[in-house]
Amino acid sequence: MTRSGRKRRDESLGPDVRRSPSRTSRLKEALRILFPAIAILVVLFEWSCSVRANGGLAATFAQGNSAALFYKLFRLAGLAAFTLVAFQILTGPYMKFWEALYGAGFYRFHAYEGLLALLTVLLHPSLLFISLAYSKTSLSSFTRNIPFQFYFGPLALLLMLVTVSTAGLAVILNRPRFKKAGMRST
Repeated sequence: MTRSGRKRRDESLGPDVRRSPSRTSRLKEALRILFPAIAILVVLFEWSCSVRANGGLAATFAQGNSAALFYKLFRLAGLAAFTLVAFQILTGPYMKFWEALYGAGFYRFHAYEGLLALLTVLLHPSLLFISLAYSKTSLSSFTRNIPFQFYFGPLALLLMLVTVSTAGLAVILNRPRFKKAGMRST
């Protein structure tokens, strides 16, 4: 009981519901391990599905046909880029949660992961152009019979370049982070 005669909140909840510091820290440590483990498992699962679709590891990295090798690497780079961008989308809006879980250094991790995602996104069409050069196929003949959904890729690349350059300029120009509407700085 407190001086005013009321029970403290923890006492009113009962012995099973009270949170001890050790329980919270154990949960935090478990989540610190669980989230990267899930991310690694997702990447390994996607990579294994892609390699299996190519006919196995030996068929994926076969050295006989350079055009086919670069085309398979093009597909792997696209899958890796999609995964890295998805991780960026999943972590970006919840920075306070990730900061509480991993510390202030998570912002730097998020930035480096974003740069890696951008480089992988830029690698993706580069590998396609190399594959087309080895197969002596022009870009116009390659795009002649593809569905319209494939044109979303260049649009997504353009939007990603605008987003990353905006964030990069904010860092370079030392601008404060964006604030939500209606919030005042005190």
